[in-house]
Amino acid sequence: CMNAMNESTAWVEPEEETVNLWQQIKNQEGLGTVATTQSLGLPKMAQTDAIPFQVPPLVPYFSGRDAELAWFKAKIEQRQVVLVICMAGMGGVGNTSLSVQVAHHCRHRFEDGVLWAEASSDPATIAERWAAAYGFDFRGVPRIEDRLAAVRGMLAEKQALIVVDGVDVAARVKPLIPTEGQSVVLFTTRNADLAHTLG
Repeated sequence: CMNAMNESTAWVEPEEETVNLWQQIKNQEGLGTVATTQSLGLPKMAQTDAIPFQVPPLVPYFSGRDAELAWFKAKIEQRQVVLVICMAGMGGVGNTSLSVQVAHHCRHRFEDGVLWAEASSDPATIAERWAAAYGFDFRGVPRIEDRLAAVRGMLAEKQALIVVDGVDVAARVKPLIPTEGQSVVLFTTRNADLAHTLG
């Protein structure tokens, strides 16, 4: 996915101020009050032991996808670096339902939880929600590119399942996704060519 990312999107390197801010956050230096999900006015997420789990409820009467679930579990077990999985299929075949099942069945394999986003949402809003899930607030960073870089850096330190559902424009979601670390990124899309672009 790295090659596809580098070929199709011009990445903007974060400014020195943003890099310094991220280093302070990693080292927990110079921080005042860290915003929580509640203080940001965001909806409360379902959590177990303060680990974020932002996934919709299980779909009732889900059946017939045992082979796919087993495949996902096997791929997740083998990961050593960021693993990107793209699930492509036309509308109505159950991409979202299968993603929900994967997230529920595999949540215990991710010590830093499961993040979920609808690709149609504003990237800045997604980034804010994901940061808040871990108690961070990057809204004070002036440039959106630097805020997204800070969220990518935060996620690079996590072992999380990151699901982005309904991707139709790769450039909208790529700036949110870490390219290093041990997370698994699961995209759903109706466009097989887009799945190839995403990796």
